[in-house]
Amino acid sequence: MEVLAGLFTISFALQCAATVTTFLAMWRMGDRSLSGPLWGIASQVPWFALVFHDGLWGLLPINLAMAFIHTRNFIKWKRERVS
Repeated sequence: MEVLAGLFTISFALQCAATVTTFLAMWRMGDRSLSGPLWGIASQVPWFALVFHDGLWGLLPINLAMAFIHTRNFIKWKRERVS
């Protein structure tokens, strides 16, 4: 039981949250749903938290890029649906 107690850490919870939200974002973007980029933006929150909590500074550039890309896609797809 002690092994399991050591598994459920803040890092593990953040990794699970990042995994689930990223998966949802990719799935919804495959459907060309506007919720896809929104899930993508939301998925950056646990990723950024992991960077700062665990000191994974090498992930920071890709996190910034992904946040920018998801925001761009949301704006672009929304404009395309209006026109």
